[in-house]
Order: sequence, then structure tokens, then C-alpha cells
Amino acid sequence: MPHEGIILHNTRDFIRDMTKGLRTWGRQKSIWPLVFGIKCCAIEMMSFGASRFDSDRMGVFFRASPRQADLLIIAGPATIKLKDVILRLYEQMPEPRYVIAFGECSICGGPFFDSYTIINGVDQLIPVDIYVPGCPPRPEALIVAIQKLQEKIKEKEGKEVKFERKSRELVMKEVFDSRKVKLWEDTNVPEKGSSPQPITVTLTKPIEQVEAIEANKKGMQATMAEQPIQAKQEAKSEAGKLIKKYMVEDNGNIFYVKPKSIIDVCKALKDAGYEHLSCITAIDWRNMWEIVYHITSYSKKETITIKAQLEYESPEIDSITSIWTGANWHERETFDLMGIKFKGHPDLRRILLPEDFKQHPLKKEVPYGNIS
Repeated sequence: MPHEGIILHNTRDFIRDMTKGLRTWGRQKSIWPLVFGIKCCAIEMMSFGASRFDSDRMGVFFRASPRQADLLIIAGPATIKLKDVILRLYEQMPEPRYVIAFGECSICGGPFFDSYTIINGVDQLIPVDIYVPGCPPRPEALIVAIQKLQEKIKEKEGKEVKFERKSRELVMKEVFDSRKVKLWEDTNVPEKGSSPQPITVTLTKPIEQVEAIEANKKGMQATMAEQPIQAKQEAKSEAGKLIKKYMVEDNGNIFYVKPKSIIDVCKALKDAGYEHLSCITAIDWRNMWEIVYHITSYSKKETITIKAQLEYESPEIDSITSIWTGANWHERETFDLMGIKFKGHPDLRRILLPEDFKQHPLKKEVPYGNIS
């Protein structure tokens, strides 16, 4: 009997070794990514899977379930609230599994690297096999990444890679400590009626990378600055003069106005040539809300910011859909995610989440998990 066991054991080893190349070839030629996109890089990932670039010819088939996928493409910034989702999807994928960090946001935080909500690099959560720089990278870059991954699969066949994942508490501590940002229980919340003070940021990137980011910003600003600085200042002061009687505070090109006068402010700006409403959003300061309007004038080549402070418990402000029709879905999204009501809106209901959803997930009081 011992003799037979040794023979069977050797036979298993023999079959495993003989089929090793076949298994590796199968994994290389049938990479199945998970359908998972976070932000704008996901559009490039979709193009990669569409007919022009035709990922199918490389054996890359997108799967809707993590249990059928072996590749996770992180296409966008990893936020603290998204941490558990990424970990859950990764842990549900069968071994061997691979990760591609697609775009600057997933690699190092990208343009949001100094935000208190962003984890600077998804490799703090899960092991990353391939990094694809760009903002956003093109679909061709993802093709090259898949080819590099195929080479890596062949190289590390049979090798076990150990990765020590950081706990939620450690990630949170590093995110806040690295930026000198106090937690919300501390005194970092502004008083009602005053504008928030700017947060001190400590750069945690290599100096070469910081210099490259700053040089890129300067280049973009030089390209966009088609009019003299003096003319821009005049445009800002002009906007301030238009709405001076409604203002609570003038902070450069950010104007704090009384909530009750928001319709009059927007009408005055639109009549003066600020014809485009770029977006509406809000900031949760725990003791109050700031509703934020970004308004653009193409003729003046200028964007200004209008802010109004609302009560925290029952935030409400007039709808500006009568001035800009496009405000309709901006206000619906702000209501859906943050719970701010817009009086006079023609159809104020949820736009992203189901109608029976009980919470507004971007409120800071909502927990990271188990929301419904």
C-alpha cells in the first residue's frame, strides 16, 4: 500500500508538471476582467472592449460577476467609502487573480491626491500587477497592459506572491495624518456665517513628481489664460458689483450670498453674460451645508463660484431651473446624494438611487457600509 501511494503521488506530480505549460497558456489567452468602472478612465476601458479595439481578439471577455473574473481593472480614484467595495470584489474573485491600476487616480490619487477622501494608490489595499499612467490613458495603453500582464503570468507561474493588506484604521490614519487634516470630531468645522479656512496640505509625493504636477498645471493655465490677469480681475470685480447687494462675503471669485436671494443672483449673472451653469454641488460641514454653483461666461472666459450656507437639519433653497433648464438634473443629483431640497423644482425625485432608498449616501453621518 505505501508503494502504491508513492506511485499515485508521483503520477499526480507528473501530470501537474506536464500540464503546467497548458494551464499557463490558458490563463494568458483567456483573461476575463470584471465589469467595474469608477470614473472617467472607465470610458477608455469601455472603448477597449468595444468594436474599434476589439478586446475579444485577445481573449479578453468582460464578466459581470467577480466569481467569473480573474482581472480587476481599477479605473478611477479609490475613495475611503469605496474601500470595502473594492476589497469585497477582489476577495470574491477566484485565484489566480490580477489587478491593473488604470490611470493616475488609481496609481497615486491623480488630481485629487490632496483630498481627505482619496486613498493615494489602490496598491495600499490590494496587490497591483500592472500600472498604466495617464489622465486618462488611451485604450491602446490598456492593450499594452494586457500584453504585459500575459508576459507576467508566464513569468510568475507557480510563484506565490504575499501581500500584507492594511487595515481600514491604518489607511484612515495615514490619509488624515499625511494631510494634517483633523477628524470631524475636532475643531476643523467652520462657524456658521463664516467661510471655511483652507486646509493645510503636506505633500507626500517625491519632489520630482510634485514638480512635474506643478509644471503640468502651469502649462495648462498658460494655455487657458488667453486674456490678461488684469482683465480677469476686472471680470471678477464686475460679477461682484452685479450681486453686491446680495452678498454676505466676497472671497476672490467665490461669492457668498444669502440663500433667499439665489434666484435674483443667478438672473443678474445670466443677464450680464454668465450664460452657462457648469454644475451644482454641496459641502457637508457637519453643522451646516454649503450649496455651490459654478457659473461660466464664455465671452469673458471666466468661471465664478456662488455659495450659500444652509441649515444642516433641513437644508432647503429655491430651484434655479427657471433660469437654467440644465439645473434640473444637477439639483436632482444633489437632492439624491445629499438630501438638499430645491423649492419650485418641477420634478424633484431621486436620479441615481431607487425611490425607496432611505438615506442620502454623501452625507458624512452615513456610515461607510450597510447603507440602504
